Amino acid sequence: MKNIEKLTELVFTLSRITRDGIEEKDNSLSYIQFQTLSFLMKQKNSTMKEISEYVHITAPSTTTLVNNLVRMKLISRIDDKDDRRIVRLTITQSGKKELEKGFVAAIKHLKNVFSKLSKKDRDDLTRVLTKLSKLFN
Repeated sequence: MKNIEKLTELVFTLSRITRDGIEEKDNSLSYIQFQTLSFLMKQKNSTMKEISEYVHITAPSTTTLVNNLVRMKLISRIDDKDDRRIVRLTITQSGKKELEKGFVAAIKHLKNVFSKLSKKDRDDLTRVLTKLSKLFN
């Protein structure tokens, strides 16, 4: 059980390291905004509920998140043609540019972090993370 606890702690640490790279001074996005834009890049015309489920936040928190992203002109709302109660969300060109800036900042940060590992350790980490990713996808 100690091993699982240590792994859990390490996963949270890795998550924080990644988040720190995305939330660098030069980047205007928070981690959750970055996650949302990344999701909308892959899942075009998503609903608020889909975003809520993806980022694991409540509906009221999703509303605040989306309102801020709309105000920043990073996403836009689109009325559903078939059901006027549904509002779809899509990433804008400005959103795509901000997302790219976030990826560049995160990659730069993570390259710096991972450069402290030996090639063998990086290869081992890649292998294990790939295996985990396949298990959950």
